[in-house]
Amino acid sequence: MTTIKNLSNEVIYIILQQKIISIEDVVSFGLTCRRFLNVICHNNMLWQMKLYERWPHIKRIYDKRIQNKENINFKDDVKTSIKCRNELRNHLLLMSKRFFQKDNFSESDMEHFDALFCPNMGAHIMNYHFLKDEMIHLITMSSLLPDCNLTHKYYSKELLLYLQQRHTKDVWQEFISYPKEQQLLEKAATIVAQWYQPQKHIFYFDVEASLDNIAQLVLERLKKVHWDHPIFSTPAKQFSFWKNNNINDNQWSKKEEKQIINMLQIVLFDELGFSGALASNLLYKLEDILIDCVLENKVGDAVSLAIIFQSIARRLGVRCDLVAFPTHFFLSWKPKSITEKSEDEEYFYIDILHGGAIVGRNDCPKTRGRRCPIENFNKHNEISPTVVLRMIYHLQMVNPNYQHYQDRTLQIRSLMEFRYMINPYDIDGIQALGRHYMQNQMNLSGLLISLQKILVYKFNLYINQILTYFHKISLFFYANFPPKARYNIKYAVGMIVTFKKHVPNYTGVIFGWDKTFNLRDLPNPELKIIDMLEFNSVTQPFYFILSEDGNKYYAAEDSLIETCPPRWIEHNEIGRYFCRFAGSHYVPNEVLKRQYMFDELVLDRLY
Repeated sequence: MTTIKNLSNEVIYIILQQKIISIEDVVSFGLTCRRFLNVICHNNMLWQMKLYERWPHIKRIYDKRIQNKENINFKDDVKTSIKCRNELRNHLLLMSKRFFQKDNFSESDMEHFDALFCPNMGAHIMNYHFLKDEMIHLITMSSLLPDCNLTHKYYSKELLLYLQQRHTKDVWQEFISYPKEQQLLEKAATIVAQWYQPQKHIFYFDVEASLDNIAQLVLERLKKVHWDHPIFSTPAKQFSFWKNNNINDNQWSKKEEKQIINMLQIVLFDELGFSGALASNLLYKLEDILIDCVLENKVGDAVSLAIIFQSIARRLGVRCDLVAFPTHFFLSWKPKSITEKSEDEEYFYIDILHGGAIVGRNDCPKTRGRRCPIENFNKHNEISPTVVLRMIYHLQMVNPNYQHYQDRTLQIRSLMEFRYMINPYDIDGIQALGRHYMQNQMNLSGLLISLQKILVYKFNLYINQILTYFHKISLFFYANFPPKARYNIKYAVGMIVTFKKHVPNYTGVIFGWDKTFNLRDLPNPELKIIDMLEFNSVTQPFYFILSEDGNKYYAAEDSLIETCPPRWIEHNEIGRYFCRFAGSHYVPNEVLKRQYMFDELVLDRLY
């Protein structure tokens, strides 16, 4: 009788390569007998395929490593990835217990997580990518699936933000350690995009490839019009140097440079359709600032378009410098001088928001040949904090059209922390970030360390006063709230209710209650308290509610009715308090259940 043992190894490989066969299935198959164990252990291609199937976004990282001729044992990497995933689940379990009372998390709260993904602390070099991919998987999983843990989903968002920012800090430190010639503006812009979009896979090699493709298109169009241009006799090695280094001078004559710039204008703005985004009421769109979005959508603000134009021009041997105006960015271009006299030098300016139009000082009606005031502004060929800080400023001006208080707070904090990363010794920046941390009851220990380092190099009474004040505040600890005593309440945590005396009649889920109105909750900026004049008595129970409009409410029992039929509530913090939706109510997670242990008696009536 023919059995699976009669199959050749080649046929077994074909079966195991099917997508329906998971990593767990392959391992189980290998444990059935010694022969099958040898079959799976020595097939690197099989493990490579299974790794890519489980973590598809990681494939491009491995492709790059293989291209660089790295020797990779994919079976060992699969083991590492599974171990990494299991350790992540353990961290998520602990986070609910440690941080249940916290509305916001600082870097100091999360640093215990570093050992799991920092190579300098012994972590595997791919752990950052494994963790990011796994957390994005948890975050994007449908909340209604039976195996979706809402608490894990909630803390994955918080942990992913920290993971991305901590990793980006290491990338930034490596970047600024490069020689000035290799500190490319497009690399800095990519770091900004990575910081601000933790749930997105953004790779510099994608940005690099997009810019390379545009530069190649410019060359193809240039050849049709100016086939005798000397750029076509330039060796590949020289193009590679221009691509990877800031250049100190232009490589061509004024006429040759202008031919390249004109063709770049035609390709970028006319053929590909890139255009400038003007701020509406001084507010920007997020996608008009971040370089990956601008390259995809072809609409950008002055900074992002200037960086793209400058990066492509550099690849073609033309140096352009960014000129920072208080409200605008130009590109400055100085043709190769035929004399050594500075008075013979002439600058031209490329207005990036108006199709890359080239203007000189004689084109300005206010100068008419006199010295142009634009020359007084800072020019940037390599990376400068001024350019990055301007991008942060534009991000601060993104339209804050949020319903959720927490979203806006998180956006502000993220930008302040990014500014702190760029200028870690800026006292005003540290003080502003510290003030934000205090307002949101966040850990100040990381800022205390920075201030102490500054004082070591230069004692300053003002800095010492800030340090002393921060230290006093940092002594504050979050209180452990005792479990609620049994009390005769109408509603319980997890029940879905609708406001009957509030317009509009929002629906929400209860995540806590007081047996009577409690004044301690009045100062909380996140909590909206229903008009007290509507209530008959403040001695009745009051409930904390996560509302479908994205807000938190504190409402009297008289103002609520049970929602019929119950339904899913969309709110950022659902997972902080509940692990799943049971159809009739939300199931409290372990921490909330301990705090309201007697509420289960009320929930039992819902079944």
